[in-house]
Amino acid sequence: MRFGVRDQGRAFRPPACRYVFEKFYRVPVRPGRGRARLAIAREIVVAHGGSITCASVPGAGSDFYFLLPGGARLGHPGAGLRG
Repeated sequence: MRFGVRDQGRAFRPPACRYVFEKFYRVPVRPGRGRARLAIAREIVVAHGGSITCASVPGAGSDFYFLLPGGARLGHPGAGLRG
């Protein structure tokens, strides 16, 4: 299963995508106004057997998505059924 979030904000420089999910790396979102802290999101997704990534284009926004394995492992009895 794929889940995603796309925004149309200022974004950040594309090389930051390599580091944005590291525990102590902080990407400036706006000068002097908050920072993206995404390490905990990565820890949660990985703990469920998934992966997480991002893409960002300055001036066009950012796209964050994560993949989780399908099926009953996620706790929903019918999650693995197709039809």
